[in-house]
Amino acid sequence: MDELIGLTEEDHAALARLLAAFESGSLNRKPDRKLPTKYRVYEAIPFINASGQTIPAYGLVRVTTPTTVDGEMITNVAAVDATYRWRYLVNGPDDVDSASGSRGWGTWAFDRDKILYDTTATPVQGEHWGPKDATFKLFQHRPGFIVDGCYDATNGWLWAQQVIPGEVRVQNDDGGGALAGGSGGRTFGIYGGAAGTTDTGLEVTLTNSSSVSWAATKYGFATADAGGLIFGAPQQT
Repeated sequence: MDELIGLTEEDHAALARLLAAFESGSLNRKPDRKLPTKYRVYEAIPFINASGQTIPAYGLVRVTTPTTVDGEMITNVAAVDATYRWRYLVNGPDDVDSASGSRGWGTWAFDRDKILYDTTATPVQGEHWGPKDATFKLFQHRPGFIVDGCYDATNGWLWAQQVIPGEVRVQNDDGGGALAGGSGGRTFGIYGGAAGTTDTGLEVTLTNSSSVSWAATKYGFATADAGGLIFGAPQQT
């Protein structure tokens, strides 16, 4: 490099390094960033809309018996009903037409996902929200999903993760009197709300797996067995 008046030897060395970096193309190169080695991928569950209604984007649906189309089994979905299903599917970002055979895709929301919710209540981090009969939305103080506190009241979305409950709170409320220990075939309501005493409108048909009688109007818990049966036991006497 030619001598420049007024510069020291150190200045000359610094300019030489700067010129070399410029000529090599590394002058504006950003430092390497450590990137994650794994990326979260949502499994898209294809489905056929068997609800007879338009399923809104990010709406909650129940899964029904699959249909075989061209040798492939496809999940059928319908609107949430009064029977508690333990696991629900969340529609993707597009409405699915009500016409018979209309297709869409959804996720199980086992990772954080966007879901429609009842905007008359404000989601709070850690709360449990869940389905309601004849709607596509999550409602406060019900089993099924844990919210992370983020929501969009304008669009009616919140962010939540599906957490299938091991137990749900139920009441002997079917008007059939006491349910003897070991007896079954009765349908009890699921209760929630801030105090756990609000009828959610959801229900399960269960067997009293305890050895004691389950008195009318008393609360207990019900759990889904691996064989598909639902067993319960009274908490109150």
